[in-house]
Amino acid sequence: MSAAIDREILTPALRSDPYFTGGIFPDAPLAPRTTIRIGGTAALLVEPDTVTALEACVRVLRALEAPFFILGGGSNIVFPDGPLDRVVVSVSALSAISLESAANTAVPYGSMPDKAITNGTAADGAAPGAMVLHCGAGCPTDEAADFCLAHNLAGLESFTAIPGTIGGAVYMNARCYDHQISDVLEWVDHFPGVGGGGGSPNPLPRPWAPLRLCVGNPSGHSGWSYKKSPFQPSGSCGGDVILGAAFRVRVGADPERAAWCRADREARGHFRLPSAGSVFKNSRLAGKPSGQLVDQAGLKGAVSGGAQIAPWHGNIIVNTGGATAADVRALVALAKEAVRKNTGVTLEEEIVFV
Repeated sequence: MSAAIDREILTPALRSDPYFTGGIFPDAPLAPRTTIRIGGTAALLVEPDTVTALEACVRVLRALEAPFFILGGGSNIVFPDGPLDRVVVSVSALSAISLESAANTAVPYGSMPDKAITNGTAADGAAPGAMVLHCGAGCPTDEAADFCLAHNLAGLESFTAIPGTIGGAVYMNARCYDHQISDVLEWVDHFPGVGGGGGSPNPLPRPWAPLRLCVGNPSGHSGWSYKKSPFQPSGSCGGDVILGAAFRVRVGADPERAAWCRADREARGHFRLPSAGSVFKNSRLAGKPSGQLVDQAGLKGAVSGGAQIAPWHGNIIVNTGGATAADVRALVALAKEAVRKNTGVTLEEEIVFV
């Protein structure tokens, strides 16, 4: 289908679904929805305002075999320069945060249904001061960390000032200062069906309940590793839609640690110019951070159009003004080839080109 035909079919289909609520925007600019400020327009951008509306949206898109992409905070994303003939589904409205005692983990959060299918439950008899923090998939990760500080809760300090959303952090198994998000995960609520036409061929049944992937208990899931999660394409939950996550936190925040993390990110120049964050994952084979490998190849400051490998950090590509996805791709290819020739190591992208 063409983008125009898609809109003519999809918009009324979504509007007529009794469970869908939220915004529908044709020809939506994508650059403002990414941290690198690059991208053309989406044929259709849909912004469900509840978990139920998100489920309805995915069900409609899948039934009509419409390709789609789930967007969080856009911190690791580079959209194409021209029109994107795909529906972009934003979870930014699903940003609720709530807190409860670790001994009482059955309370739903946001608009989550009252029941969830689970492969395990959090242990009773939690240590005094143990709490569970619930965050919707669209909750900014930095806001979750700030919420913990405001409530004197420890556990997320290392993720202070990290861009993006909780859903993206879970999907990527975000790692900061030798801590990864799965270290503090209790569970992830999700349902099948991302990808439009590539997921399960059958519509989600009604009434529906989210799946719950438990992580932080004896029956927890083991599909987590460096920058890997079960929700990536090769994982056991690949293609599923992340609805929200729960984290193990405890009374006794470390504000000095949080302040140091924020100051260190600023000192490293993460926020000087628009960027998509770290371009490459670190290679265990190399024994050095990828930024050092790019630096040793003499590429700091290298330019392609409006994009530049940051002069202050070899693993960041910045938008100096008017950068395109093609510019970023050119620098990624340049860095990979130079590092391969210099060290024999093939760098793996962390950023995602849509």
